[in-house]
This record gives sequence, C-alpha cells and structure tokens, in this order.
Amino acid sequence: MAFLNGCEAVARGAWEAGAAFVGSYPGSPVTGVVEGLLRFPEIKTQWMANEKVALEAAIGAAHAGQRALAVMKHVGLNVAADPFFNVAYTGTRGGLVIVVGDDPGAKASQNEQDTRQLAQAAHVPVLEPSDIDEALIFPRLAFEISEQFDVPVVVRVTTPICYGTSRTVMGARRQVLPNLGFAAPIEKYLLLPAFVPARHKDLVRRIDRLANGHWSRWFMQTLMPAERLEKYPYGIVVTGFPYHAVRELFEGRAPILKAGMSYPLNEEAILEFAARCDRILVVEESSRFLEQRIRALGVNVAARPHFDGVGEFSLKHLESPDIPEIAERLQERIGHKRKVIPIRHQVTTPESHSGLPLPPRPPRFLRRLLSSRDLLYAGQARSLCGRRHRLLHLGCAGTPWSAACESVHGGKPRHPAGLPCRHGSGGGALLHRRDRGFDLLSFRHPVATDRRDGEDTGNHPNPGQCRNGHDRLPAHQSAAQA
Repeated sequence: MAFLNGCEAVARGAWEAGAAFVGSYPGSPVTGVVEGLLRFPEIKTQWMANEKVALEAAIGAAHAGQRALAVMKHVGLNVAADPFFNVAYTGTRGGLVIVVGDDPGAKASQNEQDTRQLAQAAHVPVLEPSDIDEALIFPRLAFEISEQFDVPVVVRVTTPICYGTSRTVMGARRQVLPNLGFAAPIEKYLLLPAFVPARHKDLVRRIDRLANGHWSRWFMQTLMPAERLEKYPYGIVVTGFPYHAVRELFEGRAPILKAGMSYPLNEEAILEFAARCDRILVVEESSRFLEQRIRALGVNVAARPHFDGVGEFSLKHLESPDIPEIAERLQERIGHKRKVIPIRHQVTTPESHSGLPLPPRPPRFLRRLLSSRDLLYAGQARSLCGRRHRLLHLGCAGTPWSAACESVHGGKPRHPAGLPCRHGSGGGALLHRRDRGFDLLSFRHPVATDRRDGEDTGNHPNPGQCRNGHDRLPAHQSAAQA
C-alpha cells in the first residue's frame, strides 16, 4: 500500500494493465498522469504537439496490437474529436483507453464542458471513478472492455479526484502479449463512404452488447438500508466524485445506486432500482447527463432547483422540494452551529508592514521565452557561421526555454563568462565567436549588449569582455562583421 493522488493512481493502473504506449498533451488536472508514468520504463511515454496528435499516436499503437493510453483534459478532447469519432468506427485491435480530466468549476480551464456528452455522440463507453482506489482499478478494467468489445474507452476523472490523495492497494504489472500484425481487413479500417454505414451498425451492436452484458451490470453497485421495505420513499442514483458524500449522509437511510459506467447505461438495473422507490434523486457533476437519460426511461426523477451544472459539487445540490427528508438530513448533519475558535496572533501581511495598499499581482507566464521561431533563426545562424560558433543563452536553468536552448547546442545552459545561471534575466540568445566575443542575435526580447552593470549578462565581473579578455563589439558592428 502507498499514498497516491488521483493522477498517480491512474498512471499506476495503466502500468498494471500492461500498457505499452502513452501519448499526451499537458493540461490540468491530468498532467500528473504522464508525470507519474515517466517512472515506469516499460511504457513508452511521449508529450505530443497537441491532443489530436497524441490520440492518433495512441491509435497507431493500438492498431499495431499494443495497449495504448491517451491523456488529455476535457477541452483537449475537442481538438482530438476527429480521430476520437473515427476510432470508434474502426475499432482498436489492441486496448485503447482515453483518460480525460474534466474541470467542474473551471479552476484551470476556459469552460466546464462535460466529456460524457461528446463520448455519447461518438458511442464511446465512459467509466467514472468515485475515489482514488477506483482511479487505479478502472484503467485496468477499461483495457479489458476495450479489447473485448473492440472500442476505445474513456476514463473520466475530475479535479477533486486528480488532486486528492488516499492510501491505495497496488498490484503487479500484467504481462500482455501484443496482438502483432497488420490491421485488416481494409474495409474495417478505411472509412470510405461505402464502408461507413456497415461500420456504424457494427458499432451500435457492440455498444448494445456492452450495455446489456455483465460488464455494465458489474459497474452498478447498490447499497440498501438494513430495514427492508416493499417500496422506499426515495432512492439516490449517483456517479463519480459525489458518491462518498451521498454515502456518508444517506447510507442506511435510503437505497443508493452507484453507476460506475455512465455510458452506456444498464437500463435494466436502473428500472429495477426505480421500481423499489417512489422517487429517484440523481446526483452528478458538470451537467444533467445521467438525469436526462434516466428521465427518458420514464422514471419519476426528483427536481433539483439548486443544481444548474455550474461549479464544483456542493451539498446544496442535493436539496429537492420533492423530497423534504433530504433537506432535513442535511440540516441535521451540517446545519448546526459550529464553534469558532478565534485566532489570537495577528496575521502579518505586506500591507500591514508598509501601511500602503499594494497593487494586485495576478498570475502570469514568463514573459521572455524562446519561441520555435527564435530557435529556427538561431539554428540557421549557427549553420551559416560554421563550427566556430555555439549558441548560449541568458536565463535560468530549469525554465522551459533553457531546456529548448539545451536542445539546440547540446550542452547545459551557461552564461557568456562560463558561470552557471543564477536567475532569469535575459530574453534572447548569444552567438559566441571565439575571435570576437559575444554577439547578440536579435530575438523577440533582445538584451542590450553594451551594458556593464551585470544585470543582463549573468553578473560576472566584466560583462564587457568574453572569457578570453577580448572587448565585445557593439551590436550593430558585430552583426555587420559576422
């Protein structure tokens, strides 16, 4: 057992399932999944240019017979929509799992879209873990479903699960024999208009088999009260992160049905559960996706006026005018007054020291970064000037652009005087010429070459000279002579 957060649990689950390839584009809240996978050398893990490329690379690995994983956030699935819809038609050969991180409340996103809506449109199954343990188990089960039904599977995790931590039981890695060979027949993998209707019908049949089989039934877990009644006043259907809050409040008081697979939904299990309750309360995050599907079955679903799909899950979302017992239970559990312990020591702030209101400092990205265009220009200058030149930079090791600079000149970032970087101060790159000192290439944020105060040159003793003691020429002269 070990303490894992949700991203690490997903990564561990993919490793235990025998995954061989992972492609991803970073995005909160699932960036930590790939960071967790980097510790497993058995898996080839790659950052890609975008989510579409990441998913296509994972599809290629799956078509080659390997178990493959693609990781992205919810808005990244929009970028990957083209291969996402198509791979459901073609099938996967090897297992293909797509981990998508939804962000209710938009803590680090531009919208709060629900991945389940897009997955339903593409006829792709969706698994929703409710805690860290299931975040480890569900990727393993997703690979089994993917291979058995020849369809990709989405594992939808949300921000609270990704950033939560829990003690988790870990297992060993499964040895999976890859289904090597060519993807055939051609009619299955080539989506020409003549082949598409047949592929679509086959996809619908596969999803129906999954919805009515033992897999979807297994993901339906029921908790019944100790007191057996022929019919209960109300029951609760819940999926995803809110499950444990519902269980803590209502276990033993009302029937609870947890839907671990929100699409396709096992309609038979839902109708059997609803037949034992007068009303059903549906609890979920992001939208009324599950509630709408249950209403379509003709089930008497209780209204939730406080839930509009906006923001993170709150206990206020449980209240319903159709079920007064829920409001009473919430008032009984969390409505009592809490004792407030005053803080005796005064918290000091910069404002209290200065006596002046300080301006707000919103978060922002590093201003001076090398772009791909900068590196292209630097590489061209290097190739034109010959081997006597090498590319250096001004800035701090560990920043994104220092890593980019290292990739060009193949060494650790150093200052012109050969001193290690202290703090980020520059915004360009330097071309070192052994017989003339340092000439600054004009990048996006050029740094003055004739400064002698050491601010922009690494604070070495004499920034006006190179390590050989030659005086540095002014920028316009050095550029002309080079």
